[in-house]
Amino acid sequence: MSVGTHNIAPATNTTRSDKTRTYRERFKPIFEQLKVSEMSFYPKMLFQRNRLLCVALYKNELERTEGFYTVIVDPQFDPLDGEFKLYHLKQNPKYATEYSLLETDKWAIPYDAFEEVDMQLLMLDSLRNQPIKTDIPIQLDNTDVDSPMSDMTVRDFAAITWRVPVSNKDWLNQMIKEFSNY
Repeated sequence: MSVGTHNIAPATNTTRSDKTRTYRERFKPIFEQLKVSEMSFYPKMLFQRNRLLCVALYKNELERTEGFYTVIVDPQFDPLDGEFKLYHLKQNPKYATEYSLLETDKWAIPYDAFEEVDMQLLMLDSLRNQPIKTDIPIQLDNTDVDSPMSDMTVRDFAAITWRVPVSNKDWLNQMIKEFSNY
């Protein structure tokens, strides 16, 4: 990630609140799937300390059992480099001795201590955990002819690409099971 120095005016408190609310809404399905509170999330800016890129976290953020989630933002609270990457810092009970204290109840956490959340993997897990609907009738005029591509859904495409029987079409799920050793 490239981090430039900008002469950008910082976001106002209202803008920060609005953008934080927007980010929380954007990531709400992910937080629900991970079974974590959206309050474990807050956008953070990077700063440099002792030649390390760091994120400042408060004691209450560091002590959350589910860890802490963030999006790295610029001073305007927009995603750095325009990307909506979600990062996670696992809870570390030894934070007080392993991280540098900046001020009372605020620590410098090295940026590389955060892990990027693999949202594609989470979406795949979400699809795998959804029940497959088997009561949807498939109507083909001629069973010797394939269905037209225009009948393919995004779920069908995911099923084919991932070779996972998550389609709402029984015949497609059956083909995937038979030919992919699922």
